[in-house]
Amino acid sequence: FDLLLFGSVKPPLVWQSFHDNLRYLIARRAVDLALSRIESGSKAVVIHSDLGNGKTGTVEGLKVKATERGFDVYSLSVRGESLLEELEWICQSNRRTVIIVETYPDWFDVINYIGVNAPKTLSLVLTARTSTHDVTFDRLPEKLATEKIIEISVDRLMADECEGIVDLFDEYGDLASKSRRAKLEHLNIKCHAQWHAILINRFQSPQIQERFAPIVESLHKKKPNYEIMIAILLLTVLDYLPSLDVLI
Repeated sequence: FDLLLFGSVKPPLVWQSFHDNLRYLIARRAVDLALSRIESGSKAVVIHSDLGNGKTGTVEGLKVKATERGFDVYSLSVRGESLLEELEWICQSNRRTVIIVETYPDWFDVINYIGVNAPKTLSLVLTARTSTHDVTFDRLPEKLATEKIIEISVDRLMADECEGIVDLFDEYGDLASKSRRAKLEHLNIKCHAQWHAILINRFQSPQIQERFAPIVESLHKKKPNYEIMIAILLLTVLDYLPSLDVLI
């Protein structure tokens, strides 16, 4: 529930979902596709989608699969003082390496550094909102000094991925009253086989509303907090994650 409702990913559970048959993360075909392109020599793969359609989940699965295949895997997270030193150390390695860069338009300066200094054994996996990617993608070949950039959209769920979602909901008691065929039709027709529509649809279920009702009720009683929350939601939709200074 923390994953589906709040986007809180627990890496040990991601690993278990690929190895111990734990129903936690849905394996996306984009993971194997991205890895096959990297292994065939692509210097960069861009995974993009609309809001809430599974970029982060896809990347988490990619980390596990890439590690299994012998890659060293790193993620850019914060602009610490030692960032360039760490990148320099990574770029000096001859081992097969993948660097994950989420919301890549915020990291063009770092991407340029990697493009100039990266060995042939290093590849980038970049993510972005599709709307942002469409207007910034043209800058990537120059920054990376390569035209070998693969674009992968994860907006639409494949048939086997929808099957996995039905299994997930069966495990945790959601959509339990419907037949399997009806569940699949619900995901494909009502939710258009898109994660964000499935999540919004599930938020309307009584058990999910019960979880959120106390939070919404408390926010309504404190108007300043409510206004701040609305501002945070709007900024998130615009793909601008606000810092504490901005919120203050």
